[in-house]
Amino acid sequence: MPTRNMPVEIRTHREISDIINNNPLGPVDLAKDGTKVLVTFLSAEPAAAKIADIQQYIAAPEQLFMMGKEVYLYCPNGYGKSKLSNNFLEKKLGVGATTRNWKSVLKLYELSL
Repeated sequence: MPTRNMPVEIRTHREISDIINNNPLGPVDLAKDGTKVLVTFLSAEPAAAKIADIQQYIAAPEQLFMMGKEVYLYCPNGYGKSKLSNNFLEKKLGVGATTRNWKSVLKLYELSL
């Protein structure tokens, strides 16, 4: 069986700490929103034109904030119902990506110690 290479996005402990501390969505209630607040880790910073273009796809009450190589998402109706999926963001932004919910981001931070 042929093997397949899977791209991986890596962030240092310090970078994950900054991602958590700079969350533009503010403090997250883990019980209520731990799976509704997500971070998409990008392989590179997307072009400014692509960042501007993506804004038209945000449908309230969803929120999207771009900060460097991270996309912060708020999907109150659930990530599975959102158009702002990982594949969608990869295609529209033209970079590799992986998305994790807030609970997973906090676990990654804990594991990075």
